[in-house]
Amino acid sequence: MENHLSKLKVQNIYDLESETRGQASSERWRYERSLRLSSSFFKEIACRKKSTPCSKLVMRIVYGRDLCNAAMKYGLANEEIARKQYEREYSTEVKICGLFVDKNKPFLFASPDGLIGDDGIIEIKCPYSARFESNLLEFLITKKKKK
Repeated sequence: MENHLSKLKVQNIYDLESETRGQASSERWRYERSLRLSSSFFKEIACRKKSTPCSKLVMRIVYGRDLCNAAMKYGLANEEIARKQYEREYSTEVKICGLFVDKNKPFLFASPDGLIGDDGIIEIKCPYSARFESNLLEFLITKKKKK
């Protein structure tokens, strides 16, 4: 275990972040994230009931999931459009970023879709289920009320 952790240590976390910009299109990004636990799983791990079997979660963490489905393709194809719309709507710049590794716990990482100012991040979602909607906000509010 200690040997594995020593392999994960990053000399300069800022260099790693800049070298992994472009995320899924970056081979280094894909490699580095394959070694670590993503922030995407933090809530699921922390909130999992002890009575819930963990085998499916472990399989997803270790082996990943199919990233080539229609919903993922749609999301990736529309991410830049959503980012630009956010920048216009909020008169702010979203800085593209790479992978951030925790320097004290190098087995943990986060890979937000962008940075806003000095202390903000953005995670862009382009729901496939809303691809034909003209008013996304109205769609999301209606969908939430149905739950």
